[in-house]
Amino acid sequence: DDTWVGFRGGLWIASAAFGIWQVFYIMKHMIKDDEPADPVSPDTGL
Repeated sequence: DDTWVGFRGGLWIASAAFGIWQVFYIMKHMIKDDEPADPVSPDTGL
């Protein structure tokens, strides 16, 4: 029974560490939005 309790505790710690690591990984590789460009006035043809 002690083995199961130790395994569960270790599994909980490992899953928490993995989840936190995923947040940093996602933030590092997230695609950044392009900044909106200034609007270009249409060509009047003159």
